[in-house]
Amino acid sequence: MTELSDSDFLPQETISPPRVGLGLVSVALLLPVVAGVLMCFTTGWVAFAIAAATVVVTALLMALDANRLGRLDRSGRERESPFLLLAGMLLLWIVVFPLAVFRRSAFTKPNLGLVALLVTVFFLVASLLSATQLPACTSPEVVQVLDQVLRSTSAVAAAKTIDGHRELRFDRAAQIRYGECVAHLDTGDVPVQFLVEWQDRNTARFQVRLAEVELPLCDSLMVKQLLEQVIGQTPVGATARSIDGHRELKYDRIADVRHGECIAHLESQDVPVQFFVEWQDRNKSQFQVRLAELELPACDSQPIMNLLEQVIRQNMQGAAIQSIDGHRELKHDSAAAVRHGECIAHLDSGDVAVPFVVEWQDRSKGLFQVRLPGQPLPACDNPAVVQILEQFIRKSAVGAKTRSIAGYREVNFDKQANVRLGECTVELDDRNLTVKYRVEWQNEEKGQFQVRILGSTE
Repeated sequence: MTELSDSDFLPQETISPPRVGLGLVSVALLLPVVAGVLMCFTTGWVAFAIAAATVVVTALLMALDANRLGRLDRSGRERESPFLLLAGMLLLWIVVFPLAVFRRSAFTKPNLGLVALLVTVFFLVASLLSATQLPACTSPEVVQVLDQVLRSTSAVAAAKTIDGHRELRFDRAAQIRYGECVAHLDTGDVPVQFLVEWQDRNTARFQVRLAEVELPLCDSLMVKQLLEQVIGQTPVGATARSIDGHRELKYDRIADVRHGECIAHLESQDVPVQFFVEWQDRNKSQFQVRLAELELPACDSQPIMNLLEQVIRQNMQGAAIQSIDGHRELKHDSAAAVRHGECIAHLDSGDVAVPFVVEWQDRSKGLFQVRLPGQPLPACDNPAVVQILEQFIRKSAVGAKTRSIAGYREVNFDKQANVRLGECTVELDDRNLTVKYRVEWQNEEKGQFQVRILGSTE
């Protein structure tokens, strides 16, 4: 018979664990949520790095929290060591992490076990979604595979560097990412478009392939540089001061040819130059630029309108011209290489329809001219006549002694012979001369006239 002592009836002393706040465990529960959200917008190695960092950091936080709580819970039972919890979470986080949070409820309130389960499920789903998502066009694994693909392509195998990777769009329905990068070659920079798609989605294997190469645009830097070289080898390029205004006229997708135009600024006028961009060797991404056969500028093109205004103002001297507009083409005689056009000259006295002709002056050099059909012979004091006459006088025997030339006037106009007679005064060092000259047509159809000196008197 066992004897009971008085001490057996005394109340047992309960163990009160240290009071520990929720700081560490709150951060440990919040991190997987933040990481899961980030993984929804990342793929590949980036998503893996986020997941791994989350596992390590949350395991350390829970281990530190367990160390602060101690090993004896409220009932006096000895629990797992913090080091054992740390090892378990690092090896099997998805199971041990919520258990570590449940374990905490044995030491102190509140019980956050259910919250831990929800957080774990969310983190697991986000990880699975990230693992089954196509890597972004800028991800390291895509960049690495793309570099291998490009290095095996003859077109850009000699690239010095490849950079500028960016994603153009993501077709979620077809699960294809469209991207672009820039290959820096010795000959220039080449934009390269590529696609990222699944090779085997079940095993998360993807592939990178190059998109079908397209011709560079007519206003791209590569085309401009090559075009300038081509134009420089022509008579037009020999006198061109600058070339600009590059634009694309049309893209023939069936023939895969781009039609473009630029403006060559010569010393005397601006010449529109049309050109083609086409493949030389598509497999090697090599293209060429060739010039179209020179065509007369259209009657409503800017170079024609500029030159036409000069012609009209020279031939309508005395008329108060306010403005000139309404340029339009009436017909184009391809065989004769002549364009017939019309514009409206707004005078103080009313509006006048002015017909004009555009034709070649020197086709090999791209030089054209604008004339007014049936235009009158320039007057003796016309600036164009004065300029030609002054050149003749300066080159004559008295040119070196000439101080000034003035007093241009018309003496007679023989309408039947269509000849103008004029005179001017030449001031020499020792005397004045009256120079008589004649203005007549050299080629009336082309609007070309000539000036001849008839003689001089003192």
